Amino acid sequence: MFSGLINLQILDLSGYRNYIYTIQNYSFIENTELRKLYLQYNAFSVITKPMLAGLINLYELHLRKNQIKVIEHDSLEDKKALVYLRLGYNKLSIINTAMFSGHIQVQKMELGNCKISNIEDYGFSGAPNIKWISLSNNRLTIIKQNMFAGIAKLQRLELGNNLLQEIEPGSLRDNIALIHLKLENNFLETLEKSVFDPEQHPTKINYFRVRFFPQFLRQVQP
Repeated sequence: MFSGLINLQILDLSGYRNYIYTIQNYSFIENTELRKLYLQYNAFSVITKPMLAGLINLYELHLRKNQIKVIEHDSLEDKKALVYLRLGYNKLSIINTAMFSGHIQVQKMELGNCKISNIEDYGFSGAPNIKWISLSNNRLTIIKQNMFAGIAKLQRLELGNNLLQEIEPGSLRDNIALIHLKLENNFLETLEKSVFDPEQHPTKINYFRVRFFPQFLRQVQP
């Protein structure tokens, strides 16, 4: 489809009028210089490795507002230059370790409004350089100890407008660089002291936003 365009660096296939539901395998195999790819507002349901093969220098990938339910194992593994990944407004109900394996350069990931209800242990550990994760407006009910393990460079974590009722002690222990934490509009009733205890969690958070529904805020343990 784009053969011969060996110097192409930006490609916008946004679906304001387009309605792309699949990309032929290896369509971008000659576009090795492509840096930004816009595929938002389309109808993709699955992302596979052959669909995006060849984009070894891709810096930004925009996949917001599709129908994505599955990102197959190693689909983005060869995208060593990928820094910004936008996946908001899709149908990803679960985050697992296979989904983001090999994303060693990803620093910013948007996953808001995706109906996510579960993040497996070490779900983001394949992206150890990540600094910003947005998980706002999903269906998470609990933050478990190893959900965000393995991403020590994380600086900003957005968890507002979920269904959170519990944050397990030690669940942010690995995130020693975290400075911006958003937990507004959840259903938390009790905050254990150990969640933010410096001995349990050495992070120096300088922006901590929690705006609960007041009828659900019962107790903050001293």
